[in-house]
Amino acid sequence: MAHRDINTLGIVCQLNGVDGLEVDNGDGQWIPAKPSSPTSYFVIAGDSFRAWSNGRVTAPLHRVNVGGEDTRYSVILFSVPKDEAVIQAPTELVDERRPSLFRPFAFGGFLRFCVTEEGMKAKCKLSAYCGRAAAAEAAEAGSLHAGDGNGVLVRSSSSLES
Repeated sequence: MAHRDINTLGIVCQLNGVDGLEVDNGDGQWIPAKPSSPTSYFVIAGDSFRAWSNGRVTAPLHRVNVGGEDTRYSVILFSVPKDEAVIQAPTELVDERRPSLFRPFAFGGFLRFCVTEEGMKAKCKLSAYCGRAAAAEAAEAGSLHAGDGNGVLVRSSSSLES
């Protein structure tokens, strides 16, 4: 299933020469991720890194496409923020030419949103949860509140916790 990781980073090693990792080039074409050597690793940025970098680092849409008879072995290491970690772009990455693309958010709230019906249906979970357009719409509808006063996005919903 094609997806974007929601964590910070994923490091993937395809161990036994059976490929399968594919990345969308942005035009709907799937490009096989071919290792340059048996000890190659792929580093995949997640949505949390995209938000932290204010969109400068892309979280690629990717999937695993396994065909044939051979078993595919891979090792994946994920860097996952703590639930209470606030993800926000540093001030050095936000200016008039590059305004903030995402509201600050607690990772745990984003994680919980991603497994809701709304999150599962969203084409871009990050934009749906804390993108500027989503935040403006939610504020207008009255479903956002200040939370604990630290500027962290908190969505009011029976299925989400702050």
